[in-house]
Formats: sequence, C-alpha cells, structure tokens
Amino acid sequence: MNPPWLKENSNQTHHWLELSLHCQAGAKKTEIQGPYAERLKVRISSSPIDGKANEELIKWFAKRLGLNAACLELLSGQSSKQKRLKIKSISSEELLRLLHLN
Repeated sequence: MNPPWLKENSNQTHHWLELSLHCQAGAKKTEIQGPYAERLKVRISSSPIDGKANEELIKWFAKRLGLNAACLELLSGQSSKQKRLKIKSISSEELLRLLHLN
C-alpha cells in the first residue's frame, strides 16, 4: 500500500505517479525530510525567486530517480509550498526504493 502522499494514476495509454509535496526552499541542501501530514516534505537548496526552487526540485528528483527531466511535471503549486509533482516512466515500488522510503 502506498503512503498518502503517493498516488498512482492511469488511463488507457499512460501510467504515472503523483506526489503531494510540502517544499521548503532556501535549505542548506536539497533532500527529503520525510512524511509531513499527508505530504512528503522536501527541503530545496535554491531560493523560491524566479522559479529556481521549482527547477531544482525537478532536477533533483530526475537525477535521484534516473529519469529525464521531461518525465516530471509540476502540476500545481508553482508559487506555493504545497506542490503536486507528476512522474512518468517509473513504478511506485521503484520510486520508494530509489528514495529509500520503503
């Protein structure tokens, strides 16, 4: 069973994951802090100015998961701490394993 911050979605042709995140920009380093209510808390080293933290978030997840950044999309929360991140081309089991959250 997936944690509350991880949802699996699919239609007839595609399968993707959706992560509910609570992001803290301006941290010392980019890292996952852990569950935070119904979200996953992520610290981001970039500042939130001019979308830099959003860019860092996508680059960090892509690198950590071994995916091209094009497989990730910020669905909501561009200017908020509460974000929804869409990830294609990976299973929930693989995501949890790669993030060391299983």
